[in-house]
Amino acid sequence: MSVKITDKQKAVIEGRKSYKSVATISRDGELQLTTYRYTGVDENGNLLIYQLIETTRTNKNLTYALWFEKDVLISFSDGEGTEFTVKGVPVRNIVAGPFFEKKYRELNDEDFENDLVSIYVIEPSGIIENNYEVLRQRERNEWGILGHMDRDLVSKEDLKDA
Repeated sequence: MSVKITDKQKAVIEGRKSYKSVATISRDGELQLTTYRYTGVDENGNLLIYQLIETTRTNKNLTYALWFEKDVLISFSDGEGTEFTVKGVPVRNIVAGPFFEKKYRELNDEDFENDLVSIYVIEPSGIIENNYEVLRQRERNEWGILGHMDRDLVSKEDLKDA
């Protein structure tokens, strides 16, 4: 595993109010973006995607990615400025056993309609910060010449008087 998920990122990944989207590609090259409710991190730092519906295009695409070692992207946001995307490859699909049964019961206790189908284990290979402040600062540090003249030549006070 080439990257480590931080505790702050783990809190967003496991947060019930966080926004989570999984981007996959089919064997035909068709892109699919799906919002997920339940994701997690295992003890090895792998991402977990709890699949609740068997027949979705994303479930098929995740299986394809698992079989053929294709990348997937999972985007996370806590709605308060923490935003990042995890790039990784599915390495396992858990469909039975004690861990599966424990998660099945937890999700079913939360909402009786939840019917856990499988748990995809994604090994992260990269984490991209999507936070506006981080991206803005990176652009200024790496590409200082880019910018708007009104920001570079005029102060905030001058703009207030205009």
